[in-house]
Amino acid sequence: MPTNTVLDSASHPGWVYLEKSLWISTFIGGPLAAGYVLATNFRTLDRAERIPQVWVSAVALALFLYYLVDFVPPLADLPGFVPPLLTALLAHYVFQRTQLSEINVLIDRGGGVYSKWRGVLVGIGGGVVSFAGFVVLELIREGY
Repeated sequence: MPTNTVLDSASHPGWVYLEKSLWISTFIGGPLAAGYVLATNFRTLDRAERIPQVWVSAVALALFLYYLVDFVPPLADLPGFVPPLLTALLAHYVFQRTQLSEINVLIDRGGGVYSKWRGVLVGIGGGVVSFAGFVVLELIREGY
């Protein structure tokens, strides 16, 4: 009779998001979703010193995109998929340069991979938080 074994956290290397999950979550949820995925991977890879930098960059990029569209009117006429695509490309570049090789080693050691559906949920969460933040910024700007 097979027995179920539970991996304890000391012997299990951890869970990470792969490129497809990063693409999906970033395209749906923008820079904040990308920040969450990259920060989670850094935490799993024991590189916690990079997490604050990721979050500051994600928030700064979100604010930059919000104000860029507001202050450069021709950018408001871009197709809606362009800013998410550019954000996903940037997040993918960061992933490739800072995490990919270590993630491959972690997976070879038995690390787990989050599903793409979890990436979708992260994207939806990031989109909701971004939308709420942009509404607050707009209300502040309008003087409410």
